[in-house]
Amino acid sequence: MSRLLDQLDQGKGSGSPPPPQGGKSRSAWVAVIIGILLFMVTKGKFVILFVLTKAKFLFGALKAGPLMTTVMTMGVSIMVYAQYYGLALAASVVVLILVHELGHGAAAKWMGLSVSAPVFIPFFGALIAMKEQPRSSWVESIVGAGGPLAGMIGAAICLALGSLLGDSFWGGLLLVTGWITALINLFNMIPVFGLDGDRISKPFLWGHWAAATIVAFVAMGLEYHYYDRLQPFMIFICLMGTIKTWKLWRGKPKESRLLDRLSKVDHHVDEDDVKIGHRRSAMVIYVGLLLGLLSLMTIGDALRPAMPQ
Repeated sequence: MSRLLDQLDQGKGSGSPPPPQGGKSRSAWVAVIIGILLFMVTKGKFVILFVLTKAKFLFGALKAGPLMTTVMTMGVSIMVYAQYYGLALAASVVVLILVHELGHGAAAKWMGLSVSAPVFIPFFGALIAMKEQPRSSWVESIVGAGGPLAGMIGAAICLALGSLLGDSFWGGLLLVTGWITALINLFNMIPVFGLDGDRISKPFLWGHWAAATIVAFVAMGLEYHYYDRLQPFMIFICLMGTIKTWKLWRGKPKESRLLDRLSKVDHHVDEDDVKIGHRRSAMVIYVGLLLGLLSLMTIGDALRPAMPQ
C-alpha cells in the first residue's frame, strides 16, 4: 500500500527550512477534540458532516505535520468505522492497521529508505509514502514484507490474549480483532495491483512462483479437507500464482504495459545486484507469511464460539 504515494515528496527542495508547525498543530488538536465531542454528543451523526467535508479535512491533516497527520486521519477512520462496527472494535482494528504500516516503515528504514508518517483513508486502510524508490526488487520485497509480518505478529498477540481472557468483553474483542487483522493481511498477500504480495514477489522467477503456488494449493486443500472451509483470498492467490508462473515460464513480462505506465515505480536501478539467493529468500518469506496468516485465520475460526455474537 505504501506504493500509492511513492512520488509524494519527489521534487521538494531540501535546503529550505520547513515552516513553523506550532499553530497548525494546536489547531489540529482542537479539531480532533471537537470532532470527538461532536461524535459522542450526536451519537455518530457527525460522520455525515465528515462525508460532506472529508476532502478539505484530509488535506488539512496533511499540512499539520507528520505526527498530527497520523493522529487526525486515525481519528477520522475510527469515527467512520465505529458507525458499522462499534467504537471499541473500530479503534482496535485501526491500531492494528497502524502496526501494519509501521512494519512497512521499519523495513524501509532498515533498507536505507526514507518514509513519511502513515496516513489513514477510511475504507482504504492506510499507507505510507517512500521519499525514494527501492533500488532493486529485493529491497522492494523486504519493504513489502514488513507490513504483513508486523500485522501477523499483532494478530497472533490478539488471538493469544483473547484466548487467555476467555468469555469476556475484552477476550471477545481481541479474538475478533486478531481474526480481522489476519484477514486484512492475507488479502494484502494477493500478488496483484501493488498489494504487499505483489511487492514481496517482485524478485520471483517462474520456478519460485511455481513452488509458492504449489504450497498455496496444498495449504488450501488441507484446510478444506480438515476444516471444510476455503478462504476466498487463497483462491485468488492460487489463481494469480498460476497465471504468473505461466507468463514467466513463457518469457512474458510480469505486469501489463498499462499497469507499468500507470505505476511508474517498477524501474530498479540496481536490479543486477539481485542474486538467486535473494530471489529464493523472497519466496521463503512470501510462503512463510502466507502460511502464518492462513494458520491464524484457521485458529480464529476455531475460537469463533467465544466471540460475541
